[in-house]
Parts: sequence; C-alpha cells; structure tokens
Amino acid sequence: RVNYKKIVQQLPQINAKKFNLNGLEQKLEMDKGSRYPSLAFSYGIGSNFINTAKDINIINGITSTIGYVNDKDKTEVYSYPQSYQTYGENTSLVSQLNTNLQQRLTLSLQVPIFDKFKKANQIKLTKIAIESQHEDIKKQESKMIEELETMKINRDNALVLFESNREIVKSYESLLDIQRSKYDQGFISNFEFQNAVNNYYISALELSKSRIEYQYRNVLYRYYLER
Repeated sequence: RVNYKKIVQQLPQINAKKFNLNGLEQKLEMDKGSRYPSLAFSYGIGSNFINTAKDINIINGITSTIGYVNDKDKTEVYSYPQSYQTYGENTSLVSQLNTNLQQRLTLSLQVPIFDKFKKANQIKLTKIAIESQHEDIKKQESKMIEELETMKINRDNALVLFESNREIVKSYESLLDIQRSKYDQGFISNFEFQNAVNNYYISALELSKSRIEYQYRNVLYRYYLER
C-alpha cells in the first residue's frame, strides 16, 4: 500500500508551512526569554583620524597637532598669531592615535518589572499562531492525500475504460471483416457495410481518446509518487 502521508510531507507546499511553523516556535522561545533579565556588553574604539591634520611649528620650539600643544602643564587650546607659526608635514596616524584615541566600554542590565502584560500577551498570541499553523498543516496534508487518492481512482478508471475500448475495437474489427465478406458476396447492402465501417472507426477513435486519458492520469499520478 502506498504511504500517501509520507509522500505529502515531502511536497514543497507542506515544507513551506513547516518552515513557517519552525519560525513561530523559535519566536515563542525568544518571547519567553524576554521575560527574564538580560545583560548586554559592548566595546568601541575610535581613532578620530583626520587626513588633513598638520603639525604646527611655533617660534618658541613647541610642535603639536593643530589645535593642541604638547605642554602637560596647560590644558587650554593655544592660539598663535599667523606670523609666529608655520605648518609642517601631515600629522602621522601614530601621533594622532596618541592624542585622539577614544575607547568605550558599555555594560547594561535590563530587568523587566512591569510592561502592562505586553510580553505575556505576545506569548499567548504566538502560541495561538503555532496551534493554527499545526491545524493548517494537518488540513493541507489531508486535502492533498485525498487528491492523491482521487488521482489513483481516476487513473484506475481510465485504465478500465481503455481496456474496455480495446476489447470493443477488437469486436468491431472482427464484425467488419465478416460484413466485408458478406458485402463482397452480395449478402448485405452497402448501407450495412458502411455502418460496420463507421462503428469500427468510432470505436478506434474512442480507444485513442481513452489511451491518451489513461496516459495523462498515469503520468500525473506517478509524478507525485516519485517526487
């Protein structure tokens, strides 16, 4: 006996619904996890590198990046008259890192206390969606199993009709041979002979139609069985 349930479970339509179901189940686990405290950790670093920065050469011998003076005793920004300072080469990356490097470390703890039952409602909705998807998959599987069984019934009926028409053609072919012999001997009229001819061709036509019908339904049925 053909296991239609196993065949149906391998069809793309069913696999797509199962994929959606798996996504909902994963979402449910995430929703459940959101009810508990969460700890987040992040680290950042920035160079603040400026490719147009230049060293400033000041007449008193102090050299620094624009806007800064390497004088540890003073923190204010120095401003010299243009006539007392000259610009040197572009400030190197290493020099800028020593001055401008910024690092950031963040550690945060979130504790859900009261969110107006938002998370609880979301979990309920996700569970309902999962149950609905399960039912949808069952209905789809039942429907496709029924369609496969109908395909087999139609295929078998087409085969019976084809074999029946084949026997009818043989009968009309034998009758046509007899009527031709009688006609040649003058025992029947031309009308009777033509009637036998017509019956034979009509039965042959029905046989061709039933053969095509059977082949079509057999190919369709085998297509789903062999996927």
